[in-house]
Amino acid sequence: MSAAARALARNAAHARAVGCALATLVAAGVVTGLGACGDTAIVLRIESDLVVPDALDAVCLSVAALDAQGDEGTFAARYPLARLPETLTVHTDGYESLLVRARGWHAGLEVAGATVRVDVEAHSVLEASVAVRACQDARPGALAVVGTLPAPAAEAAHVVLHGWRGSVVVVAGADDVTAFSPASDGRVELLPPPPQALAGATALVAIDIDGDCDDDLLALGAPVLLLEHRADGTFVVLADVLPEGLAAVLAAVADVDADGDLDFAVAAGSQLQVLKNDGAGRFAVAPTAIPDNVGNDISALAFGDVTGDGYADLVVGHGLDSNEPMHLLAADPMDGRFSLVPALPENPRKVDGFALADLDGDGDVDLAAVFPVTPLLLFVNRGDGRLEDRSFLRLPDPTLRATSVSSGDLDGDCRPELVVRNIDGLTLLRGTASGALLQGELPAGVAGNPIIVDVDGDGLRDLFVAGAGELTWLAPG
Repeated sequence: MSAAARALARNAAHARAVGCALATLVAAGVVTGLGACGDTAIVLRIESDLVVPDALDAVCLSVAALDAQGDEGTFAARYPLARLPETLTVHTDGYESLLVRARGWHAGLEVAGATVRVDVEAHSVLEASVAVRACQDARPGALAVVGTLPAPAAEAAHVVLHGWRGSVVVVAGADDVTAFSPASDGRVELLPPPPQALAGATALVAIDIDGDCDDDLLALGAPVLLLEHRADGTFVVLADVLPEGLAAVLAAVADVDADGDLDFAVAAGSQLQVLKNDGAGRFAVAPTAIPDNVGNDISALAFGDVTGDGYADLVVGHGLDSNEPMHLLAADPMDGRFSLVPALPENPRKVDGFALADLDGDGDVDLAAVFPVTPLLLFVNRGDGRLEDRSFLRLPDPTLRATSVSSGDLDGDCRPELVVRNIDGLTLLRGTASGALLQGELPAGVAGNPIIVDVDGDGLRDLFVAGAGELTWLAPG
């Protein structure tokens, strides 16, 4: 069954579950099937400023329909895209408004998002636009604390999952596991705890294993666990979906074989493996995907289309026990292999982590890298997949030391920011039209490991900082 057929099959199943709150992706401007459910509907026009399929090849759409009592009937599905605009027809008898969340994907990497609320008028067919844009709505102003969440005394593994319920934050400490649901007004709802099997995980990673637009959970450790996020909000450890005894401390997620579902790479020590999704959420190691000469003591992984060919490449860094440079493994989904290509300086570097983003707005992916004994470096893509060190030209302080870094567009101007953790706290580096980064302002006293992520599912990225004893959520004022 094709990816499109699987999406439509899931459509039908959801429609049977929630009655008239059904949806069908059809050719732009066409409305069908209104007679089956009455005469009230919303025609959602899905559009984007990203080129399909070169920069956008799939969209996850979730529609939460609210009635007068606030009860939800929900539909969600992932659609492969061949063109835009398209329309989604949602029958809405008995509901007063819809909350539509859209997440745009390319090569299994999230590239855009939108959240739209649409009011329903009885006995009418309304049209509404859902613009999945490369840039979010601009949010001028300094970053301010929205709220804080309790966390274990020691820094813990954490992840933000997105889905049709909104967002869920999962925190796994050494001995306990908690889950929260953040709201845009800063309130936080404590959720039933996920399985205690997550306690002690080295990292938590979001991955939608079945294309239902509801992030599932990959927990790293020995062994690696895969948990399904079910329709009732609970998490269930899945058996027999991963190779027996799989262990890892690092993971990165992408669609490595261009078949429309999400795969992942894992690393532990000198072992780097790619696991491919069979389309039903079961994963097997691709034995020939990774070349033999990648090196040992792998310390950092990230997927991104560095070469600009439309596929997710893999950047690999090495740690203290290695004498290897950073490597770029270029993807070739046609034969399912990655190949080592000369893209980065060949001098050995011990890497603590990195972030991939188009930091100068020229349409290709750049690299900010963190090292244990040298300052943060910024490698700029020349446009041909080669990354050059331009730290002295682009960083406001080329002596800035870092222990971790996160990238993302916080203010909606299409120029990603960097948030750098160092021994003195956090440093915000704002993107500019010239490609140079300028130092910005952060509230005093915020410390911990930063990630730039949409915390509350409103389509806008926030800054989320995991420290000892609390998680701090910040957004532009």
